Amino acid sequence: MVHDSTCHPLEKQILSALFVAFSVLGASIKIQGSIALDAFPAFLGAILLGPGFGFIIAVVGHLFSAFFSGFPLTVVLHLCTGVLMGLVVYGYGLLRHYTNRFWPMVYAVVSNGPVSLGIIALIAKGLGFPLQGMAMVSLLLLPLSMASFLNVVLAESIAVALKKVYGRRRFR
Repeated sequence: MVHDSTCHPLEKQILSALFVAFSVLGASIKIQGSIALDAFPAFLGAILLGPGFGFIIAVVGHLFSAFFSGFPLTVVLHLCTGVLMGLVVYGYGLLRHYTNRFWPMVYAVVSNGPVSLGIIALIAKGLGFPLQGMAMVSLLLLPLSMASFLNVVLAESIAVALKKVYGRRRFR
């Protein structure tokens, strides 16, 4: 695992910049609107670099994805979404560090899908946006849950592959 004491701080910064670049690339692989494969580098960053780096990668990656889509839910909602996504990735990184792979994956899919969507729908309703409440949830629930699942599975698959190539010394 990279986020142990053997990793130089500059190495973490370089890897996090690389993961942000991968997140920007993933942002161009759209599922629907601004829903894209921009989160898998953040989940991978949370595994390899630690939850804090995963948080930053998630927020920046989502903002790029929303930017490429023209901020369909306004800049305000996408900032909220990015922060929520960052918090989910942070929690995933913590859980992943202390438990097996299964429960953090379940947490990430549920939290990044239905839970975050419900929070964003309530924020949109409170701010008086046209797409809000149950209309927003019914429209975005399936694609967002699918994207969450794909992002987490992709990150876990890459982490397992890196572990096989580089060994347990650096990756778990």
